[in-house]
Amino acid sequence: MRRLQKAVVGVLLVVAPITLAFASGSKVYKSVGEDGEVTFTDTPRPGAEKIVVPPANTISSPAPPPATADTKPQESKVFKYTSLTIGSPQNEQTFTDGSGDVPISVDLDPPLETRLGHRLELLVNGEAVGLQGNSTTMRNTNRGEHSVYARVVDRDGIQLISSERITFFVQRPNVFGPGLGGPGPGPGPGPGGP
Repeated sequence: MRRLQKAVVGVLLVVAPITLAFASGSKVYKSVGEDGEVTFTDTPRPGAEKIVVPPANTISSPAPPPATADTKPQESKVFKYTSLTIGSPQNEQTFTDGSGDVPISVDLDPPLETRLGHRLELLVNGEAVGLQGNSTTMRNTNRGEHSVYARVVDRDGIQLISSERITFFVQRPNVFGPGLGGPGPGPGPGPGGP
């Protein structure tokens, strides 16, 4: 172990002066002792050989160009939408016409940037519904509570903006209600009844 430590110290004693000499550009002398030990130093000794150390290679970086209007950070060039809302239906609106048809419209500002690969998606009860432009009509919608929201995604599917979730209700007549042939009270007692 001691031999290894001595060897490391010896190498450091030889390499350190050379490294410092290279870095500082000073003169370096090499001498070999009677036992064959090589010594590098910055002071001349009898029998020492002067070593010419070339200057260190340096590279200077060019100065960056001054900032101009064209070189502003990329963030300012990213397209941003300012608003996305569900125009119809209104939150908590109830549809009672019996058809189950629910018109849905979306308001987006600024308009959709399809050139950038953006898509407008409408999600009803968590499932995507096709849009024709910024509107659609859901046909034969089941009765009950439903939710809808819209979002714009880029070509990678990353959401850029989304609307608030709107809740609406559909009421439809019961096809099995009274007098319609389904379960429930029928007409009064017939002839000979109680």
